[in-house]
Amino acid sequence: MNDSNPVRLYEKALLLILKDREGTVAVSNCGYALAGALLSDLFLEDRLASEGKHHVLRVADGSPTGDGLLDECLRLIGAASRPRPAQHWITRLAALRDLRHRIARQLCQRGILREDEGKVLLFFTRKVYPEVDPEPEAALVAELTEAIFTDTDQVSAHTAALVALGSAVGLLNATFPRRELHARKARLEAIASGEVGEAAKAAAAAQSAMLAAAAMAAILPTIIS
Repeated sequence: MNDSNPVRLYEKALLLILKDREGTVAVSNCGYALAGALLSDLFLEDRLASEGKHHVLRVADGSPTGDGLLDECLRLIGAASRPRPAQHWITRLAALRDLRHRIARQLCQRGILREDEGKVLLFFTRKVYPEVDPEPEAALVAELTEAIFTDTDQVSAHTAALVALGSAVGLLNATFPRRELHARKARLEAIASGEVGEAAKAAAAAQSAMLAAAAMAAILPTIIS
């Protein structure tokens, strides 16, 4: 991963969502997971703030992030006639046209995925995105493995946010056995509450991810396939 153009949390979420060889989704209703990741990215960039028991979102900093998709989301939130709760924005961002394909094509441009066509019922075709460079996802899985399955305190705010979101919406189940995740439930909760990692920054990042996940959970009982 190029540090000058880092892979965003929402792009990492898609890497976890897609099956490596087939390039198809391993998680149903993945749009909601991606929407949660987009909100988490904006929180990590200090562009959003949450207010009140209904988690009403407002733009804290409207300056560009340098990422086209994040900036589009930020403009949508900022242009709203009135501040709206996170649940509203999860639904709205999940419905962005071709969201999964747009993110996948960004990863294709990075040389991580390849755009291809797969057959459906022998007669129809669909866009699929097989993995061509496994190193970014392997590094991501190693990062998550260390954070979840060891007791290290070296957990970045970015990783804490992805663990919190992934645990809440089922993304981790596409990568790790559920029984192993269940055995580390206390660790996952500690990361989500900000007890592990970069102190206050990690707590804020994890809380932002959980906020997005909680809003999504109010919409769907589960997105786990």
